[in-house]
Parts: sequence; structure tokens; C-alpha cells
Amino acid sequence: MSMKRIVDNRASYAWAVGLVGLGCGIAGAAADIPILALAAGVLAVLAPIAVLPLTREVREAEKVIAGAAAISTLRELQFSDRESEAGIQKMVDAESGLPDQDFFELALESRLAAARRRLWPICVVEVEVFLEDPTDEHRLRDTVVAFAGVARLTLRGSDIACRVGRTSFALILEDTDERGGELAVERLVTASKNQEYGIRRLAAGVASYPNHGLTAQDVLSQAWIALGRACANEDRGEISAVEVARVSDQVADQPTAND
Repeated sequence: MSMKRIVDNRASYAWAVGLVGLGCGIAGAAADIPILALAAGVLAVLAPIAVLPLTREVREAEKVIAGAAAISTLRELQFSDRESEAGIQKMVDAESGLPDQDFFELALESRLAAARRRLWPICVVEVEVFLEDPTDEHRLRDTVVAFAGVARLTLRGSDIACRVGRTSFALILEDTDERGGELAVERLVTASKNQEYGIRRLAAGVASYPNHGLTAQDVLSQAWIALGRACANEDRGEISAVEVARVSDQVADQPTAND
């Protein structure tokens, strides 16, 4: 059932209960019949109760819609015969359930092409998750799954989160500049701090089209350079460090962590 139908059905039911209650109230007052006034009061209580299940049903519908949106995002890319439906499944990371590096590269090219047509920005965020115990592989799996869940809940439906390395994630934020990318990372950090995930620290590098590059590779390289600076700032002792790309930055090697 669509979310619109859920809302329409619940709203119609609430309106019906409310109108009957109003009628009973008017009739009770006009005819001085206490029982009708009592019925009006009961129906007035029932009317808001009728819409209480709406919240739960809407949340369930949102989960279904979010899942459908993820599949749609996968299928809207221009896949070759080699990258058919079976190939799409190979571009999903088994541990996190997020798309992988191959998907990220295809999606970035596709979203950047759309951004050029629509004249809006695209933000790329590279995220490195530092673990409390980098050698604990079981803990790593739990942390990856938990962080993937945080990303799904925190980001918008139009955004894309991918796992691009052992402890590395990449985000594509549509119609978002670098300031919006910083805010997205702040939300991720806040959500991660509220739970016990085995995360010691988060570092993120932010870059956007067209401010930091006109091609996918340029923007991605700038995001990696910014991430390198964020990873190098571990001495601050903070739970997170976010660095925005600088126009003067030169291409650098991709940083790694937890090696």
C-alpha cells in the first residue's frame, strides 16, 4: 500500500469519526439528551486515536520506499551486458549491504553528468572510520554493519553511501555543496556518538563540483587530499575531523587507516 493511500484511509476514518461525534454533540445540545453528549465526547477521543497507527505504518512504508529507491539508483545507471542484473548484485558489499567501489565510480560519473545538465552542485565525501581495536575482525564486521545503518538513517534518500575499503566509505550528496557535505558529516558523527559501535574516531574529506573540480576524477582526488589532512590531525584527540578541499591542493596518494 502506498504512503498516500495509508494517509488518505486514516484521514478519512478520522474525519468520519469526528463528524459523527460533532453530529451527536449538536443533537445532544439541541434536544437536551445527555447520552448523545456523552457519545460525542467518546467519539472526540476516538478520532485522534484513529490516526495513531499512521506513524508506524508510514515508517514501514518509508523503509519500503527507501529500499526501492536504492534499487532504482542501481538500475538507473547505464550498465553494459556484462553489468546486467547479476552484475549489479556483485557491486554490493556483502558485509555492509552498501554498494561497493565499482558502483561508487559508476554512480559518481552518472550523478556528475546529471549535475552538469541541471546546473547544480554535487558533493563527494570520503570517510575513514578508525576502530578502537583494528585487529579485531569480528568487531570490524559489527562496526561496519552499524555504521552502514547510521548512514542509511542519516542521509537523504537521494544520497548514495558506499563502502570503498576495509574501513573506508564514500558519499555522493546530490544538489549539495561543500558546506552541505560538512553538515552531513556532522550528522553522521552525532549519530555514531549516540551508540556503541567500536568507533574511536571519524575522519572525512569533502569536495564538491564545480568548486573543486569539473570531472569526477578531479573532485574525487580533491576529496582524498582533504581526507589525508583529516587523518593526519589525529593528535587533536577529537572524535572527528572534517577537512574541506582547497583549490590549491595537488593530487596526492589515497590515505589509509587501520592497516
